[in-house]
Amino acid sequence: MQNKLDEIAVKLKDEQNIIATTSVRTGKIYNEIIEESNDCNASLIIMGTMGSSTLVKKFLGSNASRVIREAECPVITIKVPHTAKGVRIFYCRLT
Repeated sequence: MQNKLDEIAVKLKDEQNIIATTSVRTGKIYNEIIEESNDCNASLIIMGTMGSSTLVKKFLGSNASRVIREAECPVITIKVPHTAKGVRIFYCRLT
């Protein structure tokens, strides 16, 4: 997984002149997103959300809602279809 992300980062640099760093982490999704954003001093988190409507998730909260509540920087969520595949979390350091 890390190798594939690194390939994408190189392609972004070569084709779009966008500098990207990559990280693969394990653990609770919302914790890892928040910790990674703090580790890289993110100015913004952009993440996809499936828009789950199950009763359990309404009471317990989704990963996106936890990140929104607990992140130290602004969070933008984008509803994506359940069939979407690929990386859906982006951290941005604005300068």
